[in-house]
Amino acid sequence: MIGVILATIAAGFLALTYFAWRRYVRIARSPADGATDHSEYSVTEAFGQSHLLNTPHQRGARWLTDIFDRSAQRFADHVALQIPHTGEALTYAELDQEAEKVAAALSHVLNGPDQVVAISMAQDNWQAVACHLGILRAGGTVVFIDATLPEAMISHMLEDARPVVVLTRGERAFRDLPTLDVLSLPDETPARAAPPWLDDPAERLATIFYTSGTTGLPKGVECPHAGYVNLALTYADYFDLVPEMDASTLTSSLGYDGSISEMYSAWVAGCAVVMLTKEEVRSGPDLLPILKQAEVTVLFCPPVLLSTLTSAPEQDLPYPLCRYVVPAGEAFPPALVEPWTRARRQIINTYGPTEASTDASRQSLRPGEPVTIGSPLANVTYVILEPGTLQPLRLGEVGELCIGGVHVARGYRNLPEQTAEKFIVHPRFGRLYRTGDRCRIDPATGQTHFLGRIDTQLKVRGHRVEVQAVEDILQTQFREIEAAVLDYQNEELLAFIAAPALRLHEPDDVVPAPPDWARTVTNRLARQLPEPSVPSRFFLVKDFVLNQRSGKIDRTRLPKLSDLPTDADAKLDGRRESTQTVAEEGFFAKPRTDADDDSALVICRELFGPSIGWDDCFADHGGHSILIAQLAQRLREAGWSISVRALLSDCDTALKIAERAKELDLPADNVNETAGRDERGTKRDEAAARVLSVADFTLRQVLFLLVFYAPHLIGFLAVVAFGEVGAFFLSAGLLEFIFVGLLLYIGGLTLPFATLLWAVMIKWCFIGNAFTRPTTPGSYPKWSLMHLRIWIAERLQLAVLSPLGAMFRSPPLTAFALRRLGATAGLNTECAHDVLFNGPLDLLRIGNGVAIQTGAYIQMVRWSGQHVHVGPVQLGDNCKIGMRGCVGTGVTVGRGAWVTPFTPVLSDVGAGEMWDGAPACSVGRYTRLSRAAAHCRPARPLWLLETANIFLQALLDFILLVVPATAVTWALTAIIPSGDPDLAPYYLQTTPLGEIVGTTALYVFVTSWVAIVLSSVLLCLFVRWTPSVPGLYPSRSLEGALLLYRQRVMNQVQRLWTWTITGQYLRALAGLRFSRLGGSECDVMLNLIPETATADAKAFWAHGCYTNMIDQDAGQLVLRRLEMPANFFAGNNCVAEDGHLPTNFLLGVSSPGNGIRFRRQMQSRLGASITVAGNPPVRFASADFEAERHNQILPSYSLFLGRVLLNDIFSIGFLRTTDLLVYVVLYTVLLRLGGDVLTSAISSLILTEVALVVACIAVKKALVGSTWGVDHATPFWSWRHFTYFFAQDCFFAWCRPTFAFSAGTVLPNPALRLFGCEIGRRSIIASPLQAYDWNAVSIGDDTVIGGVLQYHSLENMTLTVKRARIGDGSAVNAGATVMGGAVIDVGTTVLPLSLVLKEMRLVPGIYWGSPVELADYPEWSPTMHETPDAVPH
Repeated sequence: MIGVILATIAAGFLALTYFAWRRYVRIARSPADGATDHSEYSVTEAFGQSHLLNTPHQRGARWLTDIFDRSAQRFADHVALQIPHTGEALTYAELDQEAEKVAAALSHVLNGPDQVVAISMAQDNWQAVACHLGILRAGGTVVFIDATLPEAMISHMLEDARPVVVLTRGERAFRDLPTLDVLSLPDETPARAAPPWLDDPAERLATIFYTSGTTGLPKGVECPHAGYVNLALTYADYFDLVPEMDASTLTSSLGYDGSISEMYSAWVAGCAVVMLTKEEVRSGPDLLPILKQAEVTVLFCPPVLLSTLTSAPEQDLPYPLCRYVVPAGEAFPPALVEPWTRARRQIINTYGPTEASTDASRQSLRPGEPVTIGSPLANVTYVILEPGTLQPLRLGEVGELCIGGVHVARGYRNLPEQTAEKFIVHPRFGRLYRTGDRCRIDPATGQTHFLGRIDTQLKVRGHRVEVQAVEDILQTQFREIEAAVLDYQNEELLAFIAAPALRLHEPDDVVPAPPDWARTVTNRLARQLPEPSVPSRFFLVKDFVLNQRSGKIDRTRLPKLSDLPTDADAKLDGRRESTQTVAEEGFFAKPRTDADDDSALVICRELFGPSIGWDDCFADHGGHSILIAQLAQRLREAGWSISVRALLSDCDTALKIAERAKELDLPADNVNETAGRDERGTKRDEAAARVLSVADFTLRQVLFLLVFYAPHLIGFLAVVAFGEVGAFFLSAGLLEFIFVGLLLYIGGLTLPFATLLWAVMIKWCFIGNAFTRPTTPGSYPKWSLMHLRIWIAERLQLAVLSPLGAMFRSPPLTAFALRRLGATAGLNTECAHDVLFNGPLDLLRIGNGVAIQTGAYIQMVRWSGQHVHVGPVQLGDNCKIGMRGCVGTGVTVGRGAWVTPFTPVLSDVGAGEMWDGAPACSVGRYTRLSRAAAHCRPARPLWLLETANIFLQALLDFILLVVPATAVTWALTAIIPSGDPDLAPYYLQTTPLGEIVGTTALYVFVTSWVAIVLSSVLLCLFVRWTPSVPGLYPSRSLEGALLLYRQRVMNQVQRLWTWTITGQYLRALAGLRFSRLGGSECDVMLNLIPETATADAKAFWAHGCYTNMIDQDAGQLVLRRLEMPANFFAGNNCVAEDGHLPTNFLLGVSSPGNGIRFRRQMQSRLGASITVAGNPPVRFASADFEAERHNQILPSYSLFLGRVLLNDIFSIGFLRTTDLLVYVVLYTVLLRLGGDVLTSAISSLILTEVALVVACIAVKKALVGSTWGVDHATPFWSWRHFTYFFAQDCFFAWCRPTFAFSAGTVLPNPALRLFGCEIGRRSIIASPLQAYDWNAVSIGDDTVIGGVLQYHSLENMTLTVKRARIGDGSAVNAGATVMGGAVIDVGTTVLPLSLVLKEMRLVPGIYWGSPVELADYPEWSPTMHETPDAVPH
């Protein structure tokens, strides 16, 4: 019977493995997901995999009024409309009620489809918006009459639209038309029936917008519901707007189609709309306080408004105010891209005529990238036709842009001939609208380049001039120009430009441009354009006149030459002469540099090849990270000190290098460390600076460890000696197992608090001069008493905070522990898990409302050479330290400041500042939104809420973890034979040793594997059945507590299953949306919330990734989505924050990435390959990911089966319990050899740790060898790869207790040398497990390693391992990353969160940055050098 069961299990396992293998191979051979549009003549977008993930309540919306109604049902108490002008604010429920009053009143008037209801009232009140909603709800068609329009235009609109009724505010009669005064509506809302004629959203009209026409009379564009609904749902996907946080502006007139975008982009997500009056919009800088007070986060405006608003938006509009800027109406000036994208602000450039439902495409603008009108929205098609014909042109060719899809309007009202001319039916692409815009679609990106109007040409002296092309050149190539408009007056082509930097406080509205500047512009234009297209004169305009309705520049009201002063009438002399000079010199003249030789170009050609020229960008010519590092080294040898980052940004061509002055490197002795004082000049404690011998220092460390872990050892021995474990396992029932499990679980819950009590007692009672007074800041030598004190403090802190964070997600408990350990922590402190506190906590001051996110480094100490700097850290009230961010020694972070993810701050941060990058600097200002704080303010006492939170977590853990584990343990005692229950007390003494080993091994293996699988499945199902929707959550609430608990659960599951095949299926079971399941390579991605994440079938996550999907702040949690599309690769230790990440995207090791800097533009087409690393990320040359995937070696079934057996079976079920099995065997042997219980228990414990380390060394030698890994590579799917990582799994599982016990000492070094590591004398590795790429580790004497040693990589589906060398006396601080192939010279210090890329060589000095560069930091000034302390031997 047992044989049949085992055979069935084996057959089922082989069948499941075969099924998983077939799926993996089939996905690997198939094209990337997401590329659904392959047409060579058109671009069509589609909704993505995460459609409406942010707004699930909008699923099924068909009518424009549904968008508002569904949000009103879900967010009834949220603000829907704010009017700063009057100070009014209406909630969704209130605005819904007012709209229903209008709809009820209209229900007696409207009796059929497409009947027009006009609105005639000032746009400074909520009634105008309520009327808009009420008309739509009643089934009518909206026409808004702007009273400021000319009388002839209003009359034409009314005659053309023929409204059945006009809604007014306070007027009982409007001309001779039926009128309804909304102020006279009754307060009661009578019941009404839904309009029966609302049948097809693609046919029934929502609005009629009147646009300017060539005849001077506006044309009425009839717009159905379907296009606008599609527009709103597209915005719901594209933006990550959060209810009760975000608010958008209504700057357009309700009679202009842009108002639909502005209102419904907010309402679709349940956010607020802020109505601005025309006077407010045109007030320039006076608009700033209004935007701040209303806390506007989405600013819709014409581009020209930005130039009048502020020149420093990052300072005047603190993030997240106006975090989205959405310009429309005219071409966006490239000069405004850089200032308006600082400090995480995004510009979403939109394009679309009224005839295409307002917006048809969009692009996220970034500095250095071309300004385009983007790619089409979902369900919209872009086609380029030959002007005047139906002939489609291939992508890349220039022609007339035509728009198809759901956004196309019905036509022009009462204008059948013009409708037939502009709205055509194409035999291939269906119904299209001819835009009249001359465009080109980039076949590589799908982005559409706007090249001007086909029908807007100026005739200059008999020649046709494309106005838009010239204006684009002016705005693109001259950063100082914010807007440019051409006009032809008095037989001259004139350029009117907005360039505030050139005006020099001129009082006149229009002045001639400076002659020298104008001559320079003329010369450049003459190189690129025919002579008639070059303006003869340039005028600086203070403010352009804007069209009142659209907000665009009014070209009919440009300055006239006849109105200008007489001194402005002189033509620019020398234009023809300058043009002739340029023609003689030639446009392709050889660049002139300050260098007398071509050495820079020679060096570049030696590395990149002879084809690279002076102006060729390195990243475009194969400049990957290794090649750029080699170039930096060669340039340094030639005398140029240029960082890797500079070679990929402001010094990315040979010409720019040649223009740089050569610099001499500083001598190595100029960067020695200060010995006696810290950077603030504080005198150190000389008694604590006394240096011990290494032997004495190590002995004291061992004595401390013995004292500190004595209670744990005593408790363990008590269980072994008196617990009668064997008898219990052989005789206990299920309830007894569960009861014992409950007792053990309660003991586990109390362990962090018992450890805290013991740690406090040791701090109080430990005898020694260094422990009898507070820590004194200063610079102390290695091996000093202060060094010892720091090490002990860190061990105590880690022993308390690590299990506390693993057991609970409770910021108040963490703050309590911090206070007991010496820190000063204020109220409402939010400290996430895995925060690393380096140094004594009595130097840490945390204010009220401080948020410290996951994995942050708070460093009261920092190493430099042979000295440790000790200094206080102060975190001001309401500041936020981002995920993996770092606050350095001696730093004060000001009130309300924000340190962004992966940013190390090593100098003081001012109040309200945002710091970003490495090295870090202030990039703008930051503020917290009061509406979000009000929403998250707890309604009940904090102690009650937190008690409920802790109880909830404990109860769920007991049900989901303890009960299944104990049930499995009990059940398998009955299945696996283990001896006679009557002999249970004598089981170890009487049972044959072979039987004990076999039974115990089988029992432990099966029990642990089944328990882990069962618990993992239950945890994943729990996560799946308790989903969260992206949005704002109070952290002190049931929803917030459950969200953090689910985050912890997913971290536990991922850490258990890491990169196993089973792990991918468990993530899908928890709710992660893979495009296809079974083909990804997923390792640990911490803080993943599966239901709000999507991943491609071929996504790759390396170990130790983070995601910041939950942005944790004091009192609030913001959950955002993360989209990881086709060919997404996340390197080790990176932070993929949130957002729509692009396709073919490689996020490098220890680098942050988000949808702000890198945003996917299209769902239906794959983008170009992007490889980035560093902070802020810089682009390197990138390979063709899809081609590499196609050429990768795929696994055979035997190799796939071997991987599953090694990782999913053996590693899960055996590696984590090997120590228990070895201990039982050794303990049994010692008992049988006559040892007493106590001696046998202690001896077995010591021998077990030794045996596991020895066994691990043997496994490494057998599977890896003594040489592989120095400079080697192997395909991902190879036995070499899997055996290498299996040896590492053994290393982590078997050596973790020993190396964790001895971390920060020299004790692990001999064992690491046996593994193959080259480690010098007196070197310290803060985490010895970092040396897992054994043969690649080469560390000199007297080094301190506190960072990450990342010597292997898995790019291109190839395991590459290369040795890195760290020289004598060097220091790699916490959070810093050293990659394979790097060389760090003697006496070099790498500061926190620095990134040393592959093949980099660091000469002696102090380095910071990501990628690293020589630090310019006052602490290491030569004038502060003092005689160093002696180094012990």
